[in-house]
Amino acid sequence: MNFRTFKGEVALVSYIETGIGLITIFIGLISIILIGRYVPELSKGALKEFCNRFAIAIVFVLCFSIWHTLREYFEWKENIGEFMEYPEYIFIVLAYISFFISARKVVQIAKLYGFEKIFQKEQ
Repeated sequence: MNFRTFKGEVALVSYIETGIGLITIFIGLISIILIGRYVPELSKGALKEFCNRFAIAIVFVLCFSIWHTLREYFEWKENIGEFMEYPEYIFIVLAYISFFISARKVVQIAKLYGFEKIFQKEQ
């Protein structure tokens, strides 16, 4: 961390960032646990397929959060090199791709359940 302040303030900022990272990881893990627990109970179909695709996106966001928190806590970027930041970009790009695929599934679900009139009005 490249801060121009007193050491106590730098440590506080580092602790806050690590704390936020750990909370984010905890929320991500709870989300994965809930999806893993309840999605199998859904009947086969579009909703279950959407939930599975959405879970993949959540996993990539969780990987991003884990890597970012570890990188910041252990200062890998400063101590090892700039390339330690690249996996974050890979994880977040994969998450956005997964979210895009999930969004396309939502469109398919909407059309399947009769929301096609909405799509025709928008065009």
